[in-house]
Amino acid sequence: LVKVRYSVGGGRLPHGVPYEINVTVGTSIYLPTPEYDGYAFDGWYVDESDSYPVTSPYRVHESITLTAKWVPGTQITDIKIYDINDLVKINENLEGTYVLMNDINCDGLALPTIGASDEAPFNGIFDGQGYTISNFTVAPSQYTGLFGYNAGTIRNLNLVDMELKMENVSNANVLYVGCIAGYNVGTIETCSVQNGNINVLHTKQRNVGLITGYSTGTVQNCYVTGNVYVKLSVKAYEQAGVGGIVGYNNGLLDSCYVNATVASYGSYKNWLYTGIITGIAHSKGTVSNCLILGGSVEGNGNHGDIGGCNYGVVSNCYKVDSVEILGAAVNHTVAMTIEQLQNPDFYTVSLGWDLTIWNITNINLENGRYPTLNQR
Repeated sequence: LVKVRYSVGGGRLPHGVPYEINVTVGTSIYLPTPEYDGYAFDGWYVDESDSYPVTSPYRVHESITLTAKWVPGTQITDIKIYDINDLVKINENLEGTYVLMNDINCDGLALPTIGASDEAPFNGIFDGQGYTISNFTVAPSQYTGLFGYNAGTIRNLNLVDMELKMENVSNANVLYVGCIAGYNVGTIETCSVQNGNINVLHTKQRNVGLITGYSTGTVQNCYVTGNVYVKLSVKAYEQAGVGGIVGYNNGLLDSCYVNATVASYGSYKNWLYTGIITGIAHSKGTVSNCLILGGSVEGNGNHGDIGGCNYGVVSNCYKVDSVEILGAAVNHTVAMTIEQLQNPDFYTVSLGWDLTIWNITNINLENGRYPTLNQR
């Protein structure tokens, strides 16, 4: 191991980011963005002479000190989120840069969707800084989630005890439902949904997942636990893509894990696609380096471990061998024992996960201690 030190002068690193880390030689790390009141951050340098700039991600070859360069002037100001009222105000500026400053317990309240449509999407940056928004629901609409239509970046956010219930949403021929985002064309990274519960009864096409219902963007380094239940409320030929992580994946789904019960029912089983990871893995999408640590698939349609319909790029995915999927239309994961999954080499060598992002210390799957995220 070698050391990486951050020297910020009069500035400060984001909440929870250490000023010194130990890194394995050859590992690429994502560099934090520090703040300094009255100054704009102008990048990391190997020394104080401004001669050797460093870009992110940075591949570490030796012990090093990275020095922040500051330029007097007005920096882009992060908008700080402290409470529910601050969350609601994000809709007034959907292109802002937001940082969550503390945990928010919503006490069961229904929050308005942020970026509720494709005509008014969220185009900004939301950094949860490792904090949690918990115990809330969202009013049903065509794009249902904390963020309805995400075209920006959502990172380092944890959602806990979130419940979405919807029945026959009016004026929605296609429904997109996800705890973090109903529809994602942007980036969702280093996020978690813990004890998320989604229950959808709808007459039309449904795309439902605990992270996002439909994604043409990126979902990376995330994990989910919870339940997804979807049912077609009338006898009709209507498609459903129902997954533990993403309902319909048409983008990049990489380095995630799931422990969820996923169920989908309808009149015509050939139109129902259900999987613990994703319901539909589209031909333009990629599912890679993902892990099933528990859960099940139920229903009367096409189902499988990764998805009920896989015709995209699917590679290097695994599951704990206690997860059995009977009568599955598609299985693409490799079964592993608990003993194998508790070996740190499995995560670095087999899955190829980045241990500057993932924390795999003290894993004990039998006691419910799963990998966690090093959220910056």
